[in-house]
Amino acid sequence: MEQVGKTLTNLHEKDSLTQKKLGDILHISSNSISAYENGSRLPGLDIITAYACQFDVTIDYILGRSESTLSPSVMNEEFLAGVTVNTVVEKMQKLGPKQKEAFMMVLLNMSACAEFAKETGKGED
Repeated sequence: MEQVGKTLTNLHEKDSLTQKKLGDILHISSNSISAYENGSRLPGLDIITAYACQFDVTIDYILGRSESTLSPSVMNEEFLAGVTVNTVVEKMQKLGPKQKEAFMMVLLNMSACAEFAKETGKGED
């Protein structure tokens, strides 16, 4: 319960929202928010879902089951030419250990090249 409270606190502080302002947005009292954040009360699924929607994170992140703060909607975004991020991730999961290692080497190299191009103003290609 303590972890959930810390996560809820971090989410609203990251967006520079006070407990009162967040309470207004979520239609709950700032006293309730304080109780959730200090761990004296565990929020129900409806409140956890409201936090997840407000801060565009997963419920698993709030509950401490995932460290990813990626927006759930990212998985449905187009990666390239009609292929979603979710499809790319599914294909990566099917790779063998050596293929994953090669993929990571290529990805890290391409990321470094893109960063260099950005820093030097030479474009992204």
